[in-house]
Amino acid sequence: MTEMKKYTPGDFCWTELATSDGNAAKKFYTSLFGWKANEMPMGPDQPPYIMMQINGKNVCAMYENKKAPTKWSSYVSVANVDESAKKAKSLGGKLKTEPF
Repeated sequence: MTEMKKYTPGDFCWTELATSDGNAAKKFYTSLFGWKANEMPMGPDQPPYIMMQINGKNVCAMYENKKAPTKWSSYVSVANVDESAKKAKSLGGKLKTEPF
């Protein structure tokens, strides 16, 4: 897998899986791709945020959410997230969440 050291605006820069079964997803993807799962605690009574890694480098993340459908989310790099959100709104776009 190619290691990206820099992302230019428009590049897909992160991917994250929300899944209804975190343990099954972790087992599937570690077996399929040889990824190592690094679980990060998120607080009492919360499932961990799982960073999937190759050679100690993060390649994606996953977390369990039993209340929503399983889905992959992709993040796109922009030069300025606030300006990009403002422009999207001015063109009729709607934000599901505020920029972060």
